[in-house]
Amino acid sequence: MTPSRGSNVEPQKPIIMNVRELSQEQILELKQRYLTDWCDTLPVPSTPSMQELAEADSLVEDELVFDYFEGTDFVPEDFACGSE
Repeated sequence: MTPSRGSNVEPQKPIIMNVRELSQEQILELKQRYLTDWCDTLPVPSTPSMQELAEADSLVEDELVFDYFEGTDFVPEDFACGSE
C-alpha cells in the first residue's frame, strides 16, 4: 500500500537478516548453495547430484555455512522456502 500525501504512514523497511538469524529451511537452502559453489571449484567443475542436494543438511555442517556466508545480509526474497 502506497501512503497518500500527508500521510504519517512510513513505508515498510525490508527485513534484513544475517546468516545466524535464518530459519532451518533457509539454512538448508544455503547448504545446497554451498554444495553447488564447492562443486564449481573442483579441478573438473561439476554440479551436485540430486541425491547430494537432498542430503545437504547432513553433508554440510551449520558452522561451515555460518563461516561461508558471514557478513552477507539476506532478505526473505533471497529464499524459495516460504515464498508465496
